[in-house]
Amino acid sequence: MSRRTLAIAVGVTEMSVYRIEEKGQEPSASTIARILKALHLPWRIAEELLLNQAATAADGAHAAETALLKEEEDLAVEEISTYVLSLPIERRSTAIRILRAFVEAETGQRSAMALGG
Repeated sequence: MSRRTLAIAVGVTEMSVYRIEEKGQEPSASTIARILKALHLPWRIAEELLLNQAATAADGAHAAETALLKEEEDLAVEEISTYVLSLPIERRSTAIRILRAFVEAETGQRSAMALGG
């Protein structure tokens, strides 16, 4: 995310983001909260990065990407759950079996890829 895009998302000037990033200016707590929200970075992960003096910008980018994927997965699970609950009771078990088979297939595929297969 560019400095300009972050500034717009947070509601501050691009110069403010520059001062925070490059000059060590201490942002307010509300600005920090808006930055984390704009970056889709949970406080727990931000805290780990901030406490790790060896953390790099690449570590931050990876953490933000991972958090965003988790957020998207959580939304998908919520949508699927809502859909399954909207089904007639006699169709729910079939839907759950199909979803379970899909998850097992995806998990198996990821495991195989991790092992180089």
